[in-house]
Amino acid sequence: MLARLVASAVALGAAAATSDCSSCVERGDSVVKVITHGVWSNTFWTLFRAAAVQAAADPGVALDMELRETWDSDVMAAEIDSLARTCLGKCVAVVTLPDAAARAAVARATAAGVVVYGVNSGYPGAGLGLSGFVGANETE
Repeated sequence: MLARLVASAVALGAAAATSDCSSCVERGDSVVKVITHGVWSNTFWTLFRAAAVQAAADPGVALDMELRETWDSDVMAAEIDSLARTCLGKCVAVVTLPDAAARAAVARATAAGVVVYGVNSGYPGAGLGLSGFVGANETE
C-alpha cells in the first residue's frame, strides 16, 4: 500500500515535470522535489523514501528528498516557500500537509506558479492550489 501511494505521487510529479510523456522522452532534466514532515527514526518515512527513490528511478526522473533528524514546522514551511525560487519551471513538488504553516506555504508556492501535489495525510480540500492529492481524506 505504501509503495503504491508513493509511486502514485512521484509518478504524478514525474508526468507533470515533462511536457511530453512519450516513452522516447529524455527525462534526465525532470526533478521531483519531495518535502515531508518525515524523520529518519520513523520506519514509515524510511520506507516512504525508499519507495520514492524507486518510483523516480523507474521513469528516469531525478528525486530530491531529504529526511531530517527532527521535524520543525518553520523549517518545513521555509523549504516549501523556497520552491518559488528553486523549483519554478524546473521541477514539480510533492509535499505533506501536517499543519497550518505548511498549508500556507503551499498556497504561496502554488500562487507563484509552482506545480505542487499533496501526499499522505492532511487532505487539503480547496484553496491551496494543489494539482492533485494522493492519500487519505481524514475530513470525511
